[in-house]
Amino acid sequence: MMFCRSVAASYHPLLMKPSKIGIDYLMPIFTDAIGNDDAEHMRQTLFDPGNLAQPYHSINTDVHNASGTSKRTAPERHSES
Repeated sequence: MMFCRSVAASYHPLLMKPSKIGIDYLMPIFTDAIGNDDAEHMRQTLFDPGNLAQPYHSINTDVHNASGTSKRTAPERHSES
């Protein structure tokens, strides 16, 4: 079972950054966030030379098209004569 921690003590509102408690809590997460295998996968996929020739496929575009918002027409402009 997971329990949520209160974030109030983790953030210093005047300095607008994590407090000492917040830094201590986040340090192991940031330290172990990306392993060598993750970095190698990102290097192979993000910096693949084929990305230069192929367009980026965005899931946001698919969602936008599926929602029908792309089929809406722009409002008509009335010319002032």
